[in-house]
Amino acid sequence: MQLDIERLIAEFGGPGPLAEALNTAFPDDPVSRAAIYKWRERGTLPLSQLNKLAQIAASRGHQFNIQSYLAGTQPASITWGEPAMGERLYIFDTTLRDGEQSPGASMTREEKIRVARQLEKLGVDIIEAGFAAASPGDAESIRAIAEAVKESTVCSLARANERDVRAAGEAIRPAAKGRIHTFIATSPIHMEKKLRMSPDEVVAAAVKAVKIAGEYTADIEFSAEDALRSDIDFLARIFGEVIKAGARTINVPDTVGYAVPQLTERFFRELIAKTPGGDSVIWSAHCHDDLGMAVANSLAAVMGGARQVECTINGLGERAGNASLEEIVMAVKTRHDIFGVETRVDATQIVPTSKLVSTVTGYPVQPNKAIVGANAFSHESGIHQDGVLKHRETYEIMSAESVGWATNRLTLGKLSGRNAFKTKLGELGIVLDSEEALNAAFARFKVLADKKREIFDEDLHALVSDELISIEQETYRLTSLKVVSETGETPVANLVMTEAGQERRADAEGDGPVDAVFKAIESLVGTGAELQLYSVNAITQGTDSQGEVTVRLSRDGRIVNGQGADTDILVASAKAYISAANKLASKTERTHPQPV
Repeated sequence: MQLDIERLIAEFGGPGPLAEALNTAFPDDPVSRAAIYKWRERGTLPLSQLNKLAQIAASRGHQFNIQSYLAGTQPASITWGEPAMGERLYIFDTTLRDGEQSPGASMTREEKIRVARQLEKLGVDIIEAGFAAASPGDAESIRAIAEAVKESTVCSLARANERDVRAAGEAIRPAAKGRIHTFIATSPIHMEKKLRMSPDEVVAAAVKAVKIAGEYTADIEFSAEDALRSDIDFLARIFGEVIKAGARTINVPDTVGYAVPQLTERFFRELIAKTPGGDSVIWSAHCHDDLGMAVANSLAAVMGGARQVECTINGLGERAGNASLEEIVMAVKTRHDIFGVETRVDATQIVPTSKLVSTVTGYPVQPNKAIVGANAFSHESGIHQDGVLKHRETYEIMSAESVGWATNRLTLGKLSGRNAFKTKLGELGIVLDSEEALNAAFARFKVLADKKREIFDEDLHALVSDELISIEQETYRLTSLKVVSETGETPVANLVMTEAGQERRADAEGDGPVDAVFKAIESLVGTGAELQLYSVNAITQGTDSQGEVTVRLSRDGRIVNGQGADTDILVASAKAYISAANKLASKTERTHPQPV
């Protein structure tokens, strides 16, 4: 009788989960999904693989009876792996690296650690923590994240040169699971105009970088910058060589956002088929949103064989941004019938993660943003409202609760003690390094609790961010502010602030109260910067909500964001401007990689 290979594979969850189980148990003898597809087509598999399945079954406390899988017999009673699961889609989050390249979106080390802890809680598979060669501060942030994160893989980006790769390798050393992501441009225009290297030189540099990365970790990802505008035969060649050199993940970036979905799917299918060893690695998509198609192109790549998607929270990123993590995850979850893949993301953590990233970067989420926008689950039309009240699925394809809306209420209040406050911070991934910092944050919490009837998680994130910015960047700090504004009269601001511990005062008039405040600050700090953005966002609902203000300043090509939060919008505005001025006063220099 013939072996029912299809049933056996199905009870492991499909080719993807079966390959993953075999490769986890027997890493020295890897098996590709393509090989498993061939077993299914032929209706047979090697005896050595049957022995491995028996060992995996034993390790899970099950018995493996090959007679159960002979065609015509009753189905086996044992359920293998995860039933009814599709193939695994790995989520690679680059908010801390590519997202930070948004103008002024740089984060402090403590903020990066908080975001990384929340990404781990969200369930992302890989966290690209930064670009180690950019600066000593970036390398230290990656090391700190590598020490803090245990469940997700921590990754550092590196250009395809020895200095970058070794910097990345050293930065991820403390990680429980570490990855080096190295890249080089492959499109004709990039090779000729930017790199000024021949195709042979580019291949050699890529192979060398991957081999050096192998000295630090077996988890190596290789990216071909501007891949979607590269010659497909050259890509197949360079990818085949880096696979032989040890790359396990192959990333195909749409660096300039030029691709369209139909061609992207076709491109991935053809490229995977042409690449020597292409069936032995995980293929990845990294799409930019210049034409508004980053998510569509990423999903097309999944249809074409990609099993990793590189994305960011809120679609943050350089220029028009990257593919939005929340949209990718909910698309494959909601349309499992189309994509047939599964992620390990906890969708109920999507909104809390979005709000945290918005707070620490100063990039508010637009109200009509899919999934995480304030209006994403609002219905203005009477017809829609009636339909939703009668049956939610008439106009909603997912519930607000499923992505984390309405789960942000904080049970602490003005009578809560210091230990309860500290415990709640820990639940939010906020760890303060000293008792002094904890005491200062707790004191501010008590002041806020006296002003607000209800306090939410977002309030705590804003409060702690405000406190950490003040501690880290102490050149200027607000002491007191008085603003007089009356209809028909010119507003006047009276400001007291400290500079390097010394108290200074200033008075200024302005076209409005905020203008008066900013002019008073500028008269003391003298940045000479241009105000590019002034944004006010209510952190939570209610008229007693804290206002979160973002101020973006530009000077000599350098752009910084400053944030401030307070129940008084004018105080929040002053804090935000001073925060930005402090960043301009710092001498931190960073090297930015070319965008992948």
